[in-house]
Amino acid sequence: MKKIGRMLLTGMAACVLLAGCGLIDEQSDLGARIPEKTQTSASEATSAGTNAAEPTGTTVTELTAAGSTESPSVSESTSAAAQTTTTSATTAASQTALTSLSTTAALSQSTTTTTASQTAGTTKTTVSTTSTSRVSSVSTTTATTVSTAASSSTAKISAPASGNYTLTDNDKAFLSDCVFVGDSICSGLSVYKVLPKSNVVAKGCVAARSIFDYKFSVGGSNLGVVAALKALKPKYVIFSMGMNDVNMTSAQKYCENYKTLLTKVQDALPDAKLVVASITPITTTSTFCTNSRIDTFNSTIKSYLAENYPAWGYVDISTLLKNQYNGLISNYTSGDGIHLAPKAYTVILYQVCAQLAPKTTASNG
Repeated sequence: MKKIGRMLLTGMAACVLLAGCGLIDEQSDLGARIPEKTQTSASEATSAGTNAAEPTGTTVTELTAAGSTESPSVSESTSAAAQTTTTSATTAASQTALTSLSTTAALSQSTTTTTASQTAGTTKTTVSTTSTSRVSSVSTTTATTVSTAASSSTAKISAPASGNYTLTDNDKAFLSDCVFVGDSICSGLSVYKVLPKSNVVAKGCVAARSIFDYKFSVGGSNLGVVAALKALKPKYVIFSMGMNDVNMTSAQKYCENYKTLLTKVQDALPDAKLVVASITPITTTSTFCTNSRIDTFNSTIKSYLAENYPAWGYVDISTLLKNQYNGLISNYTSGDGIHLAPKAYTVILYQVCAQLAPKTTASNG
């Protein structure tokens, strides 16, 4: 019995010893894994902190998506929020859109008139509100004489004495040879049926720094900006963008981005006249940016083109949209302080034609 007892005690001691060793090994293994988990968490936290601190600018489409429900549907952003916000406003705006540029709709100017010297350029656009195909040149009874004003850097623009921003037959013929290229503000020309779609190559979010990232619907195909313009073959191309650049880059970089764009388009269309339009103003109550910053971008690109690339032009489409406080006239905003109401586009085309369209002289024959 004593021998059996000693054997049992020896076996029990061995079990305790083995179990103890196993426990020690398990705890050691767990201890080796804990720092690894802690290290991973710290890395994730660092990454999250870096992403949160990364600065980002604001584009006009982002502002529209996050804010005003009064924003028009001129923005064609791929953001679902932006599309939801703008859909109802677009429908309403389209119903009240300009009936036709051939009519003599009077637009009241509630602010002071200012003038500004501009560099001429050229454009391609059409004036029919009922057709979606390019408008053919309007025949006139006057002989057309090309004026040097179309390439002059000293052309001036002022509001018409009558207060009516009416386009002549000569203006309409000129616009039929133009294509406007740009962002959501530019796309208002076709969204509001001020011009046919074939005279507008524009889309929401487009900027001078990013235009090559976008495709445009032309003739049933989705084409890059250069291919789209080659398909349309305009005599004049007016580039109207920049609102999505002012918060995202510098004025000098803005010029460099435009140079890249204009160079590629000119290579593809060597006979076309290329013109950069000014960035339009915003209301004085808008917090998107400031009109002084927009003015800086406009003056910088104007000087840059005049000094380095005089063959390209600049056209002011902003002056007659401004009030005495250098902000967008309230009647010309669609509601968000940035995008434009339909009647503002008639004022824009009036300014374009006044500075760029060839002048006519009456025929004696």
